[in-house]
Amino acid sequence: MKRWLLCDLHIHSTFSDGTVPPEEVVQMCGEKTFDVIAITDHVFETQSPGPLELHKVGKSIQDLNAYFHILKNLAEWAKTQFDLLVLMTQSQRR
Repeated sequence: MKRWLLCDLHIHSTFSDGTVPPEEVVQMCGEKTFDVIAITDHVFETQSPGPLELHKVGKSIQDLNAYFHILKNLAEWAKTQFDLLVLMTQSQRR
């Protein structure tokens, strides 16, 4: 039988302008039996004023390799611990 998936596809962590560290986001969503979440932290880009302001106050990702490494490890842990799929948006992967 088909069933609905419990998802949140727009979550910002403390890597960006969110208030909860990514580890806690995964833990909280896993414990609440979410099926899928998407971490959508701001990635620094220089084309528009909004991201430049976020960058100035330290609310954007500046070291993508380290960021993706951390999220990859979290995603693997989430899958094993909670059967939770953690996504990153395509726009983050430029």
